[in-house]
Amino acid sequence: MLWIWLIVGTGVGGVVMAALFGRWLWRKAATLLGELGRLADQASAALDLLDRIEFDPAPAPPRAQESSDGHGSLEIVVVSKEPS
Repeated sequence: MLWIWLIVGTGVGGVVMAALFGRWLWRKAATLLGELGRLADQASAALDLLDRIEFDPAPAPPRAQESSDGHGSLEIVVVSKEPS
C-alpha cells in the first residue's frame, strides 16, 4: 500500500512542479515581450530622428579629360613644387 502513496505523491509533485514552471515561464515571456516593445519604441524614435536629417548629396567627382589624340587615353599631369 505504501508504493501507491509514493506514486500518487510523485505524480502530485510533478503536476505542482509543471504548474510552477509554467508560471515562471509565463512571467519570463511577459518580461521579454515588454522589453521587445520598449526596443521597438526606441527604434521608432531613432527612425523618426533619422527622418528629420536633411543632407545635400555630394557633387559628382570631376571626370578625367581625354587626350587630344582621340583614343580615349588619359593624360597624366605631374605637378611638382620646387623648393624656393
